[in-house]
Amino acid sequence: MVKKISLSNWNKDEEIFHKNRFELFLKNYKSYFDNPYLLTTRQSFSASLARIKIYELVKNVKGSIVECGVHRGNNLLLFYHLLLCNEPTSFNDKIIGFDTFEGFRSIDKKKDNKKNKNTDWSDVDYNHLKKVIELNQLNDLIKHIPRVELIKGDAVKTIPKYKLEHKSLIIRLLYLDFDLYKSTLVALKNFYELVPSGGIVVFDEIGNEKFVGETLAFKEFFTNKRIKLKKFEFEPWISYFIKE
Repeated sequence: MVKKISLSNWNKDEEIFHKNRFELFLKNYKSYFDNPYLLTTRQSFSASLARIKIYELVKNVKGSIVECGVHRGNNLLLFYHLLLCNEPTSFNDKIIGFDTFEGFRSIDKKKDNKKNKNTDWSDVDYNHLKKVIELNQLNDLIKHIPRVELIKGDAVKTIPKYKLEHKSLIIRLLYLDFDLYKSTLVALKNFYELVPSGGIVVFDEIGNEKFVGETLAFKEFFTNKRIKLKKFEFEPWISYFIKE
């Protein structure tokens, strides 16, 4: 069965839809190979479309793409394919993903929703994702220089360490999808200053009470900063702003 996290938005009809969709895949999985849109959902497609539009806004801005919250790597690989197709020789610009790959590890009892669980988003195979990235590297024009990095561990610890060890890091797109207060705030404190003018900061759960920690981190960090927060009319989760 398809695993639901503790704070899923699915209603009964959607549960039936996802159950039948999963069973259909198991019976006909060969038909879906290289035909991803046969099985995608309206929600998944709109999320991908939003990310493509965001990438188009920063395509000509210098820097790497940092995704804070990778889960199974679908969006990480989407950004990688966008880089492969649009910037085949930009070997200094990378896709960098931060995640525990084991679920939530920095839940704040006061700031985060009490329904958040350590097991949320733990349904991921880190080694499998690494193999998928290595396989795609064979199809990269520049095969000998890896352009995707996975940083495994609690971001509260790994982000400051990564920043300290990578002095040349510039971030054109900072995608915040940690859901939690502490990790989101640490990402902003360490990475926001590395986003140049014209770069974009994206939030995946702003204004959502189920993941209120992300919103509280946003409010705390940007208390004295004026930004113009934008959204897409077709995608209910994502909000973003262009740094001036």
